[in-house]
Amino acid sequence: MNSRNPHREMPLSDDAQAFLDEIARRTHGFLGADLMELCRDAGLTGCAAALATCRSSRSVPHSAAGPAVDAEDFEIALSQIRPRRCARR
Repeated sequence: MNSRNPHREMPLSDDAQAFLDEIARRTHGFLGADLMELCRDAGLTGCAAALATCRSSRSVPHSAAGPAVDAEDFEIALSQIRPRRCARR
């Protein structure tokens, strides 16, 4: 993962691309590690959904890039991730 653009290596659906501004608005105060966790969780949610689809339909997705993360995956991750607080000295 790239720290400047944490979703860089994750294929995003069009709705997830359009949702990035909303994610930025809703993650004010998040640390870089929080954003990495958010993207990782969204990616894992998307992979789990794609795997469940493959198992139920017994087919493999045709996309060479693999499953794309969508806005719903980010919504789920946003509902579960809470920003850490920096300790002030």
